[in-house]
Amino acid sequence: MRPIRRPVGLTLVEVLVALALWGLMTALMTQGLDVLLRSQQQQTQRDQAQSRLQASLSQWKSDLDQLDTSLNRFTPMDWNGRVLRWVRHSAAPAQGLRTVVAWTLKDGRWVRWQSEPVARLSELQLAWQTALVALEQTPGVADDGVAAQSWQVFFYRNDAWSNALSSAGPEQATPDAIRLQLELPAAGPWRGLIQWDWLRPTWSVNRS
Repeated sequence: MRPIRRPVGLTLVEVLVALALWGLMTALMTQGLDVLLRSQQQQTQRDQAQSRLQASLSQWKSDLDQLDTSLNRFTPMDWNGRVLRWVRHSAAPAQGLRTVVAWTLKDGRWVRWQSEPVARLSELQLAWQTALVALEQTPGVADDGVAAQSWQVFFYRNDAWSNALSSAGPEQATPDAIRLQLELPAAGPWRGLIQWDWLRPTWSVNRS
């Protein structure tokens, strides 16, 4: 008498258990992948924000290092509480010319504006006025720049820091140092208060 062979394969219960385990493993893998993708996206945003911030601060320093104070009867720097403007020597290949640069906080972003290099004083005066119009009245200027919720500027004069609006007069237009305080938004990839001090390259301390 031949022995009875049992059917080869999985029972219905075993198939259901296997499907349940497969579904659980798939859910765990999907959740882990989502966490990994979100982490990579957040890191990319942080890297981009850091790169943009470093580029802006580097440009800020470059603009200040090239501050031009050689013009007679022309204020080389002005701060009206919203926009900081100054005249700088133009970069290559426009050496010998002058450029007006301006910085402000517009639509939640710290942005920069610059004029075309100019040679005549009349053209410089026009660019000086255009800077305010461009930053305070023209929309779309704040599409780029650093996300920020506030900024402040302090000038160092007479061995003390003071608000940039606390003094006036062309003879005081060029401070010995400038302090930038930039408050980054709490909801951004980078947050908190950034303080950046710039020292005028030609400034020397008198020691007696």
